[in-house]
Amino acid sequence: MEKLHHMSGSPRPLAYRVNDAAKAIGLSRSTLYELRNEGKLRIVKVAGRALIPCEDLEALLGSQ
Repeated sequence: MEKLHHMSGSPRPLAYRVNDAAKAIGLSRSTLYELRNEGKLRIVKVAGRALIPCEDLEALLGSQ
């Protein structure tokens, strides 16, 4: 599977903010939080920000 690319063309980030992850994979923020609540997606807090590791998004997309 092709790796997710950052929207600006810069190097691939290690994690996305929830809004950016939603845009990158075409799902809503609420859907991402629902997936987290179902145990299908990990959202981590770093410095008060909710981040989704890129590897977790790729695993989610690969499992569908």
